[in-house]
Amino acid sequence: MLDLDRQNQQWQELAICPGPARVAPLLCAQHNGRENCLYLIGGKNKNARTGKVEYLTDVYEYSLLNDSWTVKADIPEPRAASAAIDIGQSHIFVMDSENGQEDFSASNKTIYAYHTITNTWRKIGTQPRFGQVSSALKTDDGIILLYSNQDIWQGRLTNSSGSFGIVNYTVLIVYLAAMMGVGFYFVNKNKNTDDYFRGGQQSWTIDNHIDDVINITA
Repeated sequence: MLDLDRQNQQWQELAICPGPARVAPLLCAQHNGRENCLYLIGGKNKNARTGKVEYLTDVYEYSLLNDSWTVKADIPEPRAASAAIDIGQSHIFVMDSENGQEDFSASNKTIYAYHTITNTWRKIGTQPRFGQVSSALKTDDGIILLYSNQDIWQGRLTNSSGSFGIVNYTVLIVYLAAMMGVGFYFVNKNKNTDDYFRGGQQSWTIDNHIDDVINITA
């Protein structure tokens, strides 16, 4: 790390990532609800025993405040030598990439979204074409993707409005019905404004019981 705010800038060695050695991981900075962190996603390494290249799915979060790494949920599919970009306040979008396939026509073009607060992954969409995305750039309302063959595509982010759902509707209806039932019940109990504001002066029974308890224990 190099702190440019200091007058005498010097490199400082930080905590080592606990995962296996790798090349071509994805790196992205994003807020996790407490602080800005660095996220290391996937990559690839060579198995020392077999000599084969292995593509990784592990994810790590680095805290600059604590100089420490935390293991996070694995990405559903391997990713290496691709682009990851921070979106919004707590999301990271990960593009399709080199993943061990002999050709990218076997890839599914899936874009994954990671939520840094809930530590969850989900499919968020697909890329416009097969191929390795070497970098991604945010715009005011979308993303620009630069492919390794220098093709450039631009996409727009849209909010998906999901259905409210039958369970939510059921809970809402039951809640409103219960509130109406309570209202109708007490409407019949209140005969005048004194009942409404003072409860018909029914609190004397509680006071009498309190007096009885005091007299007994005295």
